[in-house]
Amino acid sequence: MEKPPTSPAIQVEAAESHELSAVPVSERPMTNDSVTPKTWLVVFALSASSGLSIWLLPTVGTVSAQVSAKLHADAGQSTWFLSAFSVAAIVASMICGANSDLFGRRYFILFGNLCMVISGVLTGAAKTSNHFIAGMTIGGFGTGCCQMACFALPELLPLKWRPLGVVLSEAFAYFCLVVGPVAGKFAVNNGGENGEGWRWLFYPNAIANAVTGLMLAFLYFPPAHPRGIPWHQALRQLDYVGIALFILSITLIMVGIVDTSYIADKSDPKIVGTLVSGFVLLVIFGCWETWAPLKQPLTPSRIFSRNRGRAFTAPFICGISSGMFYLGPNILWGTMVSVFFTKPTDPISHGMKLAMVQGLGITVGSMGLAILGGRIKHWKWQMIIAFTLMTLFGGLFALGRPGRVAPLIFICACSGITYSWAAYLGIAYIQFGAEQVDLGIAGGLAAVTRYAGALIATTVFSTILNNTLASEAVKRVIPAAEAAGASRAVAQQVLSALPLGADALAKIQGATTAIIAAAGSAFTESYVKATQTVALTSIAFGGVGVISALFLEDITAKMTPKIEVFLENDVNAEKNKFH
Repeated sequence: MEKPPTSPAIQVEAAESHELSAVPVSERPMTNDSVTPKTWLVVFALSASSGLSIWLLPTVGTVSAQVSAKLHADAGQSTWFLSAFSVAAIVASMICGANSDLFGRRYFILFGNLCMVISGVLTGAAKTSNHFIAGMTIGGFGTGCCQMACFALPELLPLKWRPLGVVLSEAFAYFCLVVGPVAGKFAVNNGGENGEGWRWLFYPNAIANAVTGLMLAFLYFPPAHPRGIPWHQALRQLDYVGIALFILSITLIMVGIVDTSYIADKSDPKIVGTLVSGFVLLVIFGCWETWAPLKQPLTPSRIFSRNRGRAFTAPFICGISSGMFYLGPNILWGTMVSVFFTKPTDPISHGMKLAMVQGLGITVGSMGLAILGGRIKHWKWQMIIAFTLMTLFGGLFALGRPGRVAPLIFICACSGITYSWAAYLGIAYIQFGAEQVDLGIAGGLAAVTRYAGALIATTVFSTILNNTLASEAVKRVIPAAEAAGASRAVAQQVLSALPLGADALAKIQGATTAIIAAAGSAFTESYVKATQTVALTSIAFGGVGVISALFLEDITAKMTPKIEVFLENDVNAEKNKFH
């Protein structure tokens, strides 16, 4: 089938980009583009809007057990607390991000802030688990829209500041990553007599997004037609079939993946049916986007084929790799803090301090990229080294065991530093891999790699951890309990009660202190083996990123003082190519 002609705006953009890349940086004409005070205010508001929208992830991850208990959620419902958020974020990132190239960024981001306000109220006031899941779903969609700031913010700054712009777009996210788990633990341990202190984690977030939404409503007026296409024409050319296929395929695939985390029988028709139908629809979606005569495809093949895949496809794979890799250390550190490094008698502050290590590492790494990245240059080598070290420190989590607190703090911090350096530079690479008129598509795909990769990795790593723990516990706990004097029946009861805590163990008749101590020690060793397996598995995810980084192109030639987009309500509005 003959491909439709590329739109004039895209042809012009591609021609200019090709001509510019052929000219050495030192010989290019200098521009007098400058960032105005109003633009900096918008940068602040976009950063706040984007960063605060992820507050739900670290906080709900911390209080999910308490919320499940209060709302009487079963295993499937509690699993969907965070999964519903991720699925909605994936859909919003792709659909809204890509179509912001046609309809502008403003209204999508404003709608995202409105969703966050509604989500904060719904989750905080939820009376049932279904109400809470609904709030998380709306919050996920809102986050997907708000996170468009990852490319809406950098496009307002000089191209040479693109990595800095990506970091700035996540500035408030670092606050959420560091403070969120601490706030969640505080809410769990100081929930009042009725144990509902967790509700107050969500109301302030709704207020904060309302404030940032109002700031953007008054200040943020980017071009309404980034491709120069009138809205009525864009509506006629919209890829409606592609949108429907993407939503259906991704939703079915993610539902199937999430179901595997709590349905014991992996051959259950519910799992097989959703996964098979989802992947079939995804293949149909790919064929549609490649060969259908579309004027405004959702994922045009021209992006993936730029410079034989080195411009966009290679960094896109790097993005998937880093997004999936992050969850390995995340799950491992949380498990180690709970099982290896804290005891019920420890002060609450001890666990809170340890919980902050990974978030602080991510913050330091992103600041390092923002401050030192432009000075170091050699962007491709930065990616290769960052991915290599990220993979190395992820594998070193296999050294974790009780008593090794200091080494593991160092490993966790270094893992966070190298991850954030690789991830945020990878986002900048993805943005440079597309023309300005396709930046929304590139940004949407970058967000999809983060959320989809994270959701898949959560299921993979959690399954590996739980399955290894279960098999190792049977091998270790029962023999240890029997060696301490327990009968087979008592040993079985002790094995079942260990994950439930001291109260459950105290109810077992015939379980002496010696038996419980021996079984507990063996159970901890089972955790050591399980965490080692997860850590070594994470190397595979990081290794894919290292290999992909070897094929990246050098982006030094693209690091110019040029600003691609100016606010329409500012002094430089006439410099916009499209309005």
